[in-house]
Amino acid sequence: MKLMIFTDNERLSSLFEEGSLYKNINVTIRSLDKIKGNLLNNNSESYYYIDVNDLPQKEIDNLMEKIRVEKLNIGIIDPKGKIKDPASLIFKGFFDYLGKDVIKRLLQSQELDFSRIESAINFHKNRLTVSNFKKGKEKLEKEVNFCSNWKEVKEGKEYLFWILFIVVDNVDRLKESISNEYRKYLFARFKEFVRKIVKKGNGRIWIWNEHGGVVLFPYNGIDIDAIATSIRLIMNRRIFSFELKDSFDLYYRLALHRGKTIYKKRGETGTIISDDINKVFHLGLDFANRSGFYITEAAMKLLPRRAINAFEDLGIYEGLRIFKFRDFVK
Repeated sequence: MKLMIFTDNERLSSLFEEGSLYKNINVTIRSLDKIKGNLLNNNSESYYYIDVNDLPQKEIDNLMEKIRVEKLNIGIIDPKGKIKDPASLIFKGFFDYLGKDVIKRLLQSQELDFSRIESAINFHKNRLTVSNFKKGKEKLEKEVNFCSNWKEVKEGKEYLFWILFIVVDNVDRLKESISNEYRKYLFARFKEFVRKIVKKGNGRIWIWNEHGGVVLFPYNGIDIDAIATSIRLIMNRRIFSFELKDSFDLYYRLALHRGKTIYKKRGETGTIISDDINKVFHLGLDFANRSGFYITEAAMKLLPRRAINAFEDLGIYEGLRIFKFRDFVK
């Protein structure tokens, strides 16, 4: 395996060079000014990590476009969190992202875990075959109403939605370890955090109890806002926790499924019977055994080819193939 690192950071250079001695990986270090010439000679067997810390924003933007067009094998090193939206990198074709927390941990331990890099590359290599969705979309349009936006949604009618289940992990243990006052504060902040992020992706909280609930996104067979929004919820977990009083480290899990349900206003959902709502609850509560983002095959089919490598195939559950988003941020 050929790995080329572009960085002017001597500590990072030493870390990659020393780590390669213990693995069957051919590591080459290059300064940032050598990027252009080396990427012109890119091949499918070479993988590149680029330290964006000292790159101007314009050059980063040009790099994003080059990767999209030429399908380069690029990972990002971001020691100071310069990339504002790491989740978007997945959809732009980058195979890995080493963020601020990861780099800090590596420099403190002076030990590079090459198994993590190998895992990222393997996911990148093992591309899944994307189906032809046009026939599926036409079939769904005949079976049930699509809703491109909330203006089209009418109460009492059945629609196809992206259904996102989200819940705080280990709630019972959590309640025992904090005061009632802090619990109310924590869960209120969590709900507001979810509301703000899903709103940007055209989602709305539909059902909510104290520590979790269901978010709906209109489904038109094309847009992947629900998937991107879910990834942002996971990628921003550490930031959200850091901003809490006492920087409480809150974990939660998400499960996303495309399914049908009759739409009713919030507060009037108690009589709704939907197999798909039940499935996403079972996926989030029973199948998901730890924090993270889980999706069904219907969501995977809409992802760009280079983005689906960020998900691990977990097999079949209740007749659905389940995938889990890789833990870029823990």
